[in-house]
Amino acid sequence: MKLGLYWAQLSIVILLACIFKICECIEADFTVVVKAAGRECFYQHVNEGVNIELEYQVVEGGDLDINFVLSSPSGKVILTEIRRTDGIHRHESTETGEYTLCLDNTFSRFSQKLVFFELITDEESEDELQSWDELTGAEELMEVKLEVFKEKMDILKKNLQKTEQLQNIFKIYEAQDRSIMEDNFMRVNTWSGINLAVMITVGVIQVLMIRNLFEDKSKVSQVLKMKT
Repeated sequence: MKLGLYWAQLSIVILLACIFKICECIEADFTVVVKAAGRECFYQHVNEGVNIELEYQVVEGGDLDINFVLSSPSGKVILTEIRRTDGIHRHESTETGEYTLCLDNTFSRFSQKLVFFELITDEESEDELQSWDELTGAEELMEVKLEVFKEKMDILKKNLQKTEQLQNIFKIYEAQDRSIMEDNFMRVNTWSGINLAVMITVGVIQVLMIRNLFEDKSKVSQVLKMKT
C-alpha cells in the first residue's frame, strides 16, 4: 500500500511538472487594428536556437490584405510578404535578442485592417531544465523511465498547441466570412435602395408629364403646341 501511494504521489509530481513545462512556453494571440496608411510593430525577446511559429490573418477591412515583415535583433529582414491575406511561418532563431514583427498597411490610404496575430515559441526556461534534472535523478532511484514519459508529454503538448491553433484559425475564417457577407449585404441593400428611388422618381415624372399633355393650361402642353 505504501509503495502504491508513493507511486501515485510521484506520478502527480511528474504530471504537475509537465503541466508547468507546457505553461512556460511563450504563446500569445491577439487581434490588432492597423489604421489606414499605418504600421504596427511588435517585439519579442527570443534566445538562439528556439523555434518561432508565426501566424497572421486579415479579418476585415479593404481587400483583406496586409504587408508582413519579420526582422532579427541585428536588423536583418528574415521574411517579407506583400499584400497577403494570411500566412503561417516557422523560423529557428539564429540570434538572441528582440525580434521585430511588423504589420504594414501604408499602401492603403482609406481602409483600416483588423488583423489576427499569433506567436508561439518552444523555449524552455532554466527552472524547467533544473526540474527535469531532478526528475531524472528520481528516475535513477526509482528505475522509472521518466524520459519516455517526458517524450509522451511533449507530444501531448504539441498536439494541444496544434489543436488550439487550428481552432483559432477556424474562428478567424468564420469572422472573415461573416465580415464579407455583411459587406455584401450592405452593398446589395444600398444599390437596391438607389435603384428603387430612381425607378419611383422616373415613374412620378412620367405620370406628371402625361397628365400635363392633356391639360391645355399646363406649361408642357403650351410648349408642345408652340413647336407644332
